[in-house]
Amino acid sequence: MMNVKRYMLNAWELLEPLGHALRRLSYIDQASPNIFRVKVHCYKGKNLMLSDGISIQKNDLLVKIHLKNLQLLNELLPLNNDLKKYRIIQRYVEQSLPGVYQYIEAHKQVAKIKGIFGITMLHRGCQQLYFDVIDIPSPSYRTFKWISFMPIHFLSVSKPLKSIRKHKPKYLVMSTHTLAKKYGGS
Repeated sequence: MMNVKRYMLNAWELLEPLGHALRRLSYIDQASPNIFRVKVHCYKGKNLMLSDGISIQKNDLLVKIHLKNLQLLNELLPLNNDLKKYRIIQRYVEQSLPGVYQYIEAHKQVAKIKGIFGITMLHRGCQQLYFDVIDIPSPSYRTFKWISFMPIHFLSVSKPLKSIRKHKPKYLVMSTHTLAKKYGGS
């Protein structure tokens, strides 16, 4: 099984630059060890009410965060303990959020950016990082994301077939207010 996963990672490494170019993602700061690539995005989903009282509505500007999955998978592949993997990812996210805040503060549309969001199947413990974890309301979009995350799921967990139905993709959302308060450094 480990050899199959290693071959899949090698193939992914060849395709990664193409996917990165198609999604037009930006690195936050290549000098820092930030685990995110980002893109300013016009939100097109249903209205969301966050726990801090901020409302996200259609056409609001958000910064979409994408984990550097290939980097994470290369580091996590040798580990057999899924709890340890989750803790490593959580630590990387926590260490990277101040960089996301700095990216927003330096952005020319800083006043219009209402928050950050991502879509992930790895949402356990995200409330501890001050994210709101929200179900994806559209069943077809949720299914599409679930299918698109299957290669990552297969490579990231110790027993992928056993846990395939347990993990469902969800939105992770945080307002810029909460991001500034928790990760802004002031």
